Amino acid sequence: MGRKVLVLVVATALLSTAGAALASGSSVKERFTPYGFSLRVPQTWLRVNWCWLGVNELPIAVLTSAQQPPICSQPVVGVPSSFPPAEALGANDMSVFVSLQAILAPPGTKGRWNARVDGRPAFTFHTVGDTYATEVTCPAGVQREYRYAGVRQPGNALIKIEALMCGPDLRGEAATFRRVLYSLRFTH
Repeated sequence: MGRKVLVLVVATALLSTAGAALASGSSVKERFTPYGFSLRVPQTWLRVNWCWLGVNELPIAVLTSAQQPPICSQPVVGVPSSFPPAEALGANDMSVFVSLQAILAPPGTKGRWNARVDGRPAFTFHTVGDTYATEVTCPAGVQREYRYAGVRQPGNALIKIEALMCGPDLRGEAATFRRVLYSLRFTH
């Protein structure tokens, strides 16, 4: 009986290393000083600061558990570029895409806020499948999940925090995403 429990514990630990790292406190604070906020992420994750500006969206960084993070390269005229960037994730990998986006609505328009993050209104949703962030791929046969949160900034802006997760441990990865999202702290 003791041996079966040990095997289950080891298997569970291997499937959710990112979630366990953040839950156990072995996380790091990623500061986005020019934008006035910070996030806590598992200490084993890599950060890639983004190197180009969008039209209505300002890509800031990619935070990823993948061994091969995406590389930011300047867009070339006539060649499409995307954010989230093209990236091949492995099983149980997750990438979080952080950006600033203009709210293209007249002042005073009511948003569809369904959450609060650090005291500010937010809109969150998730979906399973290939509907969003199609540039990011998972291994064949591995289920993928997309999560989104838009947190209202003063003025007409949102901090967008998106994630693409590859299974099979989507439950553990979703918990990690929630911990990253709710670690958001505004510094001004």
